[in-house]
Amino acid sequence: MTSLLLLCAVAGAQLKLGSETEISGRGTVSAGYSGSYGDQTQSSHGLTFGGTADINGDFYNPNFLSFHVNPYFNQSRSNSEIQSITDATGVNAGANIFSGSHFPGSVSYSNSYNQTGNYHLPGSPDFLTTGKGQAFGVAWSEILPKLPSLMVGYNQGKSDYSVYGTSQNGTSNYRNFYLNSQYRLAGFDLSGGFGVTSGRAEIPLPYAGQPAEASQSHDTYYNVSASHLLPWHGSVAVSFNHNKLNNDYLGYKFNGAINTLTTTAGFYPIKSWNVSVTSNYGDNLAGQVYQAIIPTAAGGTTGSGGQVGTAPPPSPVVTNSQTSRSFDLTGNTSYTFPRDLILSGNVSHRQQFYQGRSYSSDSFGGGGLYTHSVWGGFLNATLFANDTRVSYANLNSLGLLANGNYTRRVGEWDFSAGGNYSQNVQTLLITYTTSSYSMTGNVGRRFGRFAWHGGAGLGHSGLTAQPHTSFASQSYSMGLGYQGYSVQGSYSKSDGNGLALGNNGQVIPPVIPPELLILYGGSSYSATFSAAPKAGLTFSTTYLKSHSNTTTNAIFSFNRFEEESVQVQYRFRKMGITGGYTRVVQGFSASGSAPSTTSTFSVSVFRWLNLF
Repeated sequence: MTSLLLLCAVAGAQLKLGSETEISGRGTVSAGYSGSYGDQTQSSHGLTFGGTADINGDFYNPNFLSFHVNPYFNQSRSNSEIQSITDATGVNAGANIFSGSHFPGSVSYSNSYNQTGNYHLPGSPDFLTTGKGQAFGVAWSEILPKLPSLMVGYNQGKSDYSVYGTSQNGTSNYRNFYLNSQYRLAGFDLSGGFGVTSGRAEIPLPYAGQPAEASQSHDTYYNVSASHLLPWHGSVAVSFNHNKLNNDYLGYKFNGAINTLTTTAGFYPIKSWNVSVTSNYGDNLAGQVYQAIIPTAAGGTTGSGGQVGTAPPPSPVVTNSQTSRSFDLTGNTSYTFPRDLILSGNVSHRQQFYQGRSYSSDSFGGGGLYTHSVWGGFLNATLFANDTRVSYANLNSLGLLANGNYTRRVGEWDFSAGGNYSQNVQTLLITYTTSSYSMTGNVGRRFGRFAWHGGAGLGHSGLTAQPHTSFASQSYSMGLGYQGYSVQGSYSKSDGNGLALGNNGQVIPPVIPPELLILYGGSSYSATFSAAPKAGLTFSTTYLKSHSNTTTNAIFSFNRFEEESVQVQYRFRKMGITGGYTRVVQGFSASGSAPSTTSTFSVSVFRWLNLF
């Protein structure tokens, strides 16, 4: 085996093809023995060959045409840095065309097979998937002096995958065309853009014991903006955005146009004093809420909100059949003092119409940012308070934002602590506010050649005056290092509710239909040991285990994830020996199948090469 590797000759650092093309490349080749087995997979073992390459080149001149190709073959976590349980094979490639001219362009392509991916549930470490996917992109620009610039691009991609421990499969595909332009005319900076995006996905729901659900979206958008300098070192900017959204997320649909107009003006009357005014108008507040809370909607982000006083009953789902609009006007000012202090204030007026009623609120507030050396350490603190009057409830609410961080070294000890607190913070809808707090602490010390550190954190968030809308988390970690050795451990726990297939714990307003929500709770812990006892020799082992409970649509699921991995590598000259073992246990009780156990192992010899 080793003699086979040594037959690969080094041909030099660079290859020149004719007088116009230069190519350089480095890579590795490997040969060894590997195997895999599991209770739901067919056992296999035998000799394996693999490798990676990093090839770069140019034609005529790097500014004329440059390209790169990065293929990989039979690479897994057991024998390489590619984090895949399966033997991943694929290629990433791209080229830049005319990059030194007024008409630059680029092309990119990727294709992967047997690649491990992630499936996320709120409050849990990512579960594992395996599948294949490919993506393609092309872009071209025109950048001519004294003429508007132009950039045109197109991207598309698709993937097919399955979730370990279930018989469910998922698919996704997307297409995106965009056009952007910028121009400076008579002191005005002008810009505009147009785009069309579409996507479709079959989303597996193993935690709900249901077959895959379909989700699709189509979004056409355009935007224009203009800005100009003003006296007193100021500027003014106006932007208009139009979105025509047609979205269906697990049966909940939106089809309508969303238009927003934003104007901002700012001034510096003196060097330390800033004043700004911003206005926002939207003709479809329901659409803006939909975009904020549904993950597959265009521009989808995490939504949050809460309730103040007694609001009208929420609609079962946000739809385009609701007539809605919003207008916000905000003024801000801040003054920077010579020593470590910034004071700021604001005043705002908001008007909204939705769910058949009009709402308005007026607020004013102020606060400051203070940074200074205190008691031998360094303090960074912010405090901001505001008072808001909400029309529909005819009441005033006091809002508060506070956060701080403090670090200090005492002898051989390093300390740091931080936290933040918020109360009655208004969100996208006037009728909702949110409250939260979090705290973190870290401590470390050196004991001769030993280095020790520990940390803890906790957080909680929820909707004001709205039960069953909170989430909480806590985490702890500790580590010890000695020269080339280290051991780490961690524990975390979380519970609350979140949007199905959304990101981490979310504060969910009750306008979300309950069918899309997950009530979750779970904990996880991990331990890692690594060592580098001598030059070229490294060893690492990791253990991760988590349990979580999820409930959605009155269906309860007990979810389990466990992973063990060991990897050892020894490098000498341009060769090396690597070996590894990985075991994964994953399952969802609602899927009706027992947890799946998959194990892989390998040992191989590899060699670095200058390909050309």
